[in-house]
Amino acid sequence: MASNFYPLQVEKIIQETDEAKRLVLSVADDDVSKFAFKHGQYLTFLKEIDGEEVRRSYSICSSVNDANLEVAVKQISGGAFSTFVNEQLQAGDTLQVAP
Repeated sequence: MASNFYPLQVEKIIQETDEAKRLVLSVADDDVSKFAFKHGQYLTFLKEIDGEEVRRSYSICSSVNDANLEVAVKQISGGAFSTFVNEQLQAGDTLQVAP
């Protein structure tokens, strides 16, 4: 894994629409300063899917004052990461995330 990625636990997955889920991610106390952000910034996710390294970026949709980070992922037809999130990812799983 790339060195600027950190493991974040998926605390909760919220079904926002038929095609979109919101991920609530917890950040370890030691990494909180690394994930400080301004509105409009994004997170990059890294996941090996079917033997291929997939990186995707999603805008942060939580407040800078929230304890957790949140992103929404819409299912895209043929999208490797969005399909993984919407069909396989579970609360309690860990994702590799770069601030």
